[in-house]
Amino acid sequence: MDDIDIPTLERYRIMFKTDNPDHIWNELDHKEFLKQLGGYAINRKEGTDGLTMAGLLMFGKGLPVRERFDNLRMDYIDKSHLIGDQRYSDRLTYDGTWENNLFNFGSTVINVN
Repeated sequence: MDDIDIPTLERYRIMFKTDNPDHIWNELDHKEFLKQLGGYAINRKEGTDGLTMAGLLMFGKGLPVRERFDNLRMDYIDKSHLIGDQRYSDRLTYDGTWENNLFNFGSTVINVN
């Protein structure tokens, strides 16, 4: 759970609760909520538990995501509305100002359009 970006998870949970106000998962703590989503799992055979790859990608802090998936690059380039010799009209790439997980990336890109 130390690798989860709590503000990102909380933003997701607000959206989830808004769309599903009476859902039973709304009362769960963060870890139990992630278990229900498949973002946290228990390996009963080995007696271990932790984030799944999906949980880390979706809600993780940027550094743990980059350490685990060293070839992953979240990069969005908008080539609409170009003027003259512009290569792109907008770009989102990791610059240290946001936790680069899939939820933040997707949310930002959707708001760009």
